[in-house]
Amino acid sequence: MIDPKTLHEYEEKILQLIDTRDAFTRSDLQGLVSVVVMEMLRETKDPEGIYKYLDCSTGHVTEKDMKLLEDSTPDLPMMTAVYPEGAWVSSLHYAEEAEAEEDELKQLGFSGAFLQVLAFAREKGCKYVCLDRDAEIYDELEQFEW
Repeated sequence: MIDPKTLHEYEEKILQLIDTRDAFTRSDLQGLVSVVVMEMLRETKDPEGIYKYLDCSTGHVTEKDMKLLEDSTPDLPMMTAVYPEGAWVSSLHYAEEAEAEEDELKQLGFSGAFLQVLAFAREKGCKYVCLDRDAEIYDELEQFEW
């Protein structure tokens, strides 16, 4: 896990981008946030430097979930990076913290299906989830058409 001081530095970088959003297009901001997230990922790598992520269709979450990711990114208890076709999210990878973080996500309005995707990723040993409109569909997960 990324240490709190480093996390704060990255949060500040993202907040600076938000504060200056009028100077950028949405696409520019998404690209800049993606760069910051990639820096964060390098900071949180495992000893071998190899990450595992779940490639998952946005059809496994609700339209409201995706809207919440777009609108609430700075306030979420996990790392997120939204892009036009989907979003990258961390999978709440520490089991002892996952329950409290899941409760917080429920209070923010995220669906049980979204929480199932995060749990599915953790079960598969994935630290991150790429929710993409063209990604994999899993029989084990609920599906939505929107």
